[in-house]
Amino acid sequence: MNADELKSVLECPVCFRVPRSKILTCSNSHKICEVCYQKIVASAKQCPQGNCAYDQPPRRCRELETIVENADLVLSCTRESAGCREELRRADMMKHENICQFREVPCPNSSCEKMIIFSSIESHISESHPSISKLTSPELRPLLKQNYKEREWNDWILYEWKSEHGNVFYPQIVKRSGLWYFWIKMKADSMAAKQYEVTFEAHNQD
Repeated sequence: MNADELKSVLECPVCFRVPRSKILTCSNSHKICEVCYQKIVASAKQCPQGNCAYDQPPRRCRELETIVENADLVLSCTRESAGCREELRRADMMKHENICQFREVPCPNSSCEKMIIFSSIESHISESHPSISKLTSPELRPLLKQNYKEREWNDWILYEWKSEHGNVFYPQIVKRSGLWYFWIKMKADSMAAKQYEVTFEAHNQD
């Protein structure tokens, strides 16, 4: 059996993709990927290949899952539903998913707590955090007033700095349960972020 034939055996009959997670089956062993199953049970709740019933929880086809796990097949990105159309072999796909423009990342603003698509960071900040302050240099020197020091919980505005190489950084200072925190988020993947370091100093002007 060649790669194309194996792919046709393994692919989900609904989305025609090789499943990246669980492979589920109905009472008559018709397979379906977990993503499509979740969509099906939300509406028809029956197998699309024969109106068969699903057990609760549905049965898993671990034999096919093992084949998918070990076969060198062309796979779709797990962020396909968000808009990614990349199809690569497993090793290359794992590298791609770490830098996929459609991957979910936390909002740079610590008080937001939303997960957003990486490529939508700027539009999200523009719509949800219009008070962001853009820095003209990589130095941030906030003055912490006395009333801020007395608070147990406080968020300062989000800052943005763009380097001469086009890299975007989001420094922020927060106070949680009386403790101060300072961190910087970078609009990049983890490998790119490891190339930078941050120096932080605190001074008492009194």
